[in-house]
Amino acid sequence: MTPFVPTRAGFQATWNGMERSEVARVARDCAALIRMQTGLKEDLPDDPLERLEQQAQADHPIPQNQAVLRVLPNASRDDPDVSAEFRHLTQDDLAAAKVAGLEHVVAVLSNKDTVTVERNQAQAVASALTTIRLIVADLLGITSDDDVERMNEELALGMDVGPDHERALDAESRRYWVGIFLATGYAQESLVDGMLGELRAAKR
Repeated sequence: MTPFVPTRAGFQATWNGMERSEVARVARDCAALIRMQTGLKEDLPDDPLERLEQQAQADHPIPQNQAVLRVLPNASRDDPDVSAEFRHLTQDDLAAAKVAGLEHVVAVLSNKDTVTVERNQAQAVASALTTIRLIVADLLGITSDDDVERMNEELALGMDVGPDHERALDAESRRYWVGIFLATGYAQESLVDGMLGELRAAKR
């Protein structure tokens, strides 16, 4: 996997077939999980007023899956009524945006040669990669930057990624999810760096 770099076509990187297929599979699974946990319908009305009316009539449950709750957190820790009202008004649109971004990642990774993210989609793809990382972080029990730093140090020192009995992850499964977490972080960071670099250049 190479970092994303700016080109005329957009931001481009080279991923091998396994990297593309595995990240795409995880992106599809994350989209399905968000849909299931939020009750998001496959097709929301295009008309804004019709969409608001549908949202007003629908139930908007708090996600029971802690990973999805990381992606769609409560608006208030102290006032459940505020959180409930916020979900009622915004959860469908927010969840739909997350799902659309994840689906776009799948589409981008369908290219068998160079992975290309068009400039007008770069922010959505970067956000979707963050969504994947939040969900995988919950699976791995990552709760702080210190946890991520420790994981990187272990890999840099060539330490084996062992099992996590507390989360029922054997060594092979944990290595897989650590790989997904680090790969999507590497991709997301290089994509954001590319966008910021172009923004700084445009201001000169």
